[in-house]
Amino acid sequence: MESVWELVGDPNRYPEWASEIVEVTGLPTLKTDAAFQQVTEDPSGTHVVSFKIEERDEDIQTIQMRCLDSRTYLRCALTEARGSTFVDMETGTDEGDEQADTDEQTRAFFIRLADKMIDGLRKTTG
Repeated sequence: MESVWELVGDPNRYPEWASEIVEVTGLPTLKTDAAFQQVTEDPSGTHVVSFKIEERDEDIQTIQMRCLDSRTYLRCALTEARGSTFVDMETGTDEGDEQADTDEQTRAFFIRLADKMIDGLRKTTG
């Protein structure tokens, strides 16, 4: 479980396992309220977005981040289960965003994003 937390709990390491993330800058210290930039590449091009760590608790191995350029967030919590690591991952937009709540395309995007991230963790951690 510790090896998974080292990847999930440190956004600096996301390029190692999150397929579209190619670089993270501006995050010398891992702590709540720290802001950083993330560079992603996808079929539409290269994008630089700003994130903020809203919560990071090493004791219970939970991290929540928010994109400052959109209303999206990522929350990950790790639990040991049957000798393996269970990753509870939630990603989406802020509650109350009626457009996102009813948009099938947006929901499908977040499902694909979470699936890609989980697949990347599996491949990286073996």
